[in-house]
Amino acid sequence: MKTRKIILYAADIFILAVVFAVTVLFFGASNTIEIAGRGDYVRLLVMFLFFAVLIFGMRTLFQVYGDIWRYARGMVYFKVVLADFLAGLIALIGGRLYKPLELGFGGTLCIVALNCLAVLTSRFLYQIWYGWHNGREEGANRSHKINIAIVGAGNVGAILAEELTRNPQTHYMPICFIDTDNEKAGKKLNGLPVYKESEAIIEQIKRLPIQEIVIALPDINSAER
Repeated sequence: MKTRKIILYAADIFILAVVFAVTVLFFGASNTIEIAGRGDYVRLLVMFLFFAVLIFGMRTLFQVYGDIWRYARGMVYFKVVLADFLAGLIALIGGRLYKPLELGFGGTLCIVALNCLAVLTSRFLYQIWYGWHNGREEGANRSHKINIAIVGAGNVGAILAEELTRNPQTHYMPICFIDTDNEKAGKKLNGLPVYKESEAIIEQIKRLPIQEIVIALPDINSAER
């Protein structure tokens, strides 16, 4: 886990460095940022460290690096956006109060927005790669898995299906969902069809290669199961 955190920190520092350099070159070309001598490069280095401390400090405060990114969902991504937004706001205020750190509204916005977008894109691509990589391993072992139907096309069922589909070490393979909601019936969830729970569902299941049924309904008791 510590190794993964170090890799995440290193990757994000690299992304921030690239974004900062591109921003400086762009605003330098437009004469918004003056780069005339060695002192200006030292000032830029201090500005970079200023942004890095703020961004990584806010992300650490929001425990961004404590999340398991291969399972990340909306709230985890939102924490990154919120942390970077607050870091950018503090950087903007800090630059106004201490002129050597001022990059201007445009420069600050460019760094924060592009950096946040690049980081979120890298996390999203990692999730895609992780699913694809595990899908290849899963394809080789599919014949040894138990095909299941998941009762409940809700949040719990979706998370369960995603984990079973991505994890090559699991012994189960989700084939479909079964749900009482008419709006969900006939659609797909995580790429799996959702069938309406009705009197005909038993016959429908018999026609599918389903070996077991898993109930993913947290709100029902053992008697209702």
